Amino acid sequence: MESDPPMLGFSMWKGSYTHELAASTGKAAVSIPGEEISRQALQCGSVSGRDIDKASEYGIALEDAAVQFPVHSKLAFICTVENKVDAGECTFFVCRVEQTLCDEGI
Repeated sequence: MESDPPMLGFSMWKGSYTHELAASTGKAAVSIPGEEISRQALQCGSVSGRDIDKASEYGIALEDAAVQFPVHSKLAFICTVENKVDAGECTFFVCRVEQTLCDEGI
């Protein structure tokens, strides 16, 4: 969305657990999974983290960080929520990128 300061945005359904966490903590991690966890990442989209611990259920190791994200991520943006825009059933989160992590080997 912007390069100085670096900003990104994403939309999330208001009923999701991820929405609840981003809205309540003001933090988010946006990551792109590597090939090693591509199957597990797809499985994660079929269940709610409110009901199960997806990382444990699907064997996904998480980075020990303020905002957790999969170890086997090609790219991860650690963000602070700056603004939330109502978009009907969803909220559009406008975020400042605090840290960008890239692993070209994955």
